[in-house]
Amino acid sequence: NTKMFSFDGVENMMFGGFDDENLDKSINALIRRMMEKYEYLGCGRNRIVFALKSKNYVIKVPLNLAGNSDNSVEAKRGVDFGYPVAKAKRVIIDDFCCAVMEYVEHADRFDNELPDWTGFVDCGQVGFTKKGELVAYDFGYN
Repeated sequence: NTKMFSFDGVENMMFGGFDDENLDKSINALIRRMMEKYEYLGCGRNRIVFALKSKNYVIKVPLNLAGNSDNSVEAKRGVDFGYPVAKAKRVIIDDFCCAVMEYVEHADRFDNELPDWTGFVDCGQVGFTKKGELVAYDFGYN
């Protein structure tokens, strides 16, 4: 069940959406508000990401049930992901589970100076926090 979403030139394939017309309308409205208020950083198959005004944090908004679940997992405290993951906090906005995460500056995962674990992170989504800690910035089971 694949859908296409498009906002102001940002296009992405969504897998499943929320399979509920009212929830799909609600998430579209939330994403429109976020696009007006924050800087768009990127979009995956399950979430769309915006930089908060301070540029110290990002907010990850789910595009579907999998994104909702990934946000919940990423923001859980005390979970051992097998490698360091950027700090995140769960926030509920309009009944959707979003994640506010510390901003991470992307690192080239093919850099020979990086530890081996970075090669196991999906799509090389690793980078450095403002404190210089190397972390993964995208973790989800979906």
